Amino acid sequence: MAQDPPPSAKLTRPRFPRMIAGVCSGFALHYGWDVSLVRVTLVVVTIFSGGCGLLAYLAAWIIIPEAPYSLPPTASTATTTSPNPTTGSPNV
Repeated sequence: MAQDPPPSAKLTRPRFPRMIAGVCSGFALHYGWDVSLVRVTLVVVTIFSGGCGLLAYLAAWIIIPEAPYSLPPTASTATTTSPNPTTGSPNV
């Protein structure tokens, strides 16, 4: 029996890394796949299905929500090393 992803891990179209709309990146990040493999698979399916892969991509672009804006994870956890104006020693 396959485990469902946790409720907080919903499928979204990330803002980075994306080529066009982030559909392939969203699937790759959500399921833990390689994004290049997902993109190549989409191209192969589009070529051999007479364009159905392109229609599926456009439908996913409309249906899958875009990920919210967020700061990079290192920016919010970084410590500042600027000197303290009162003592002159760095804040750590």
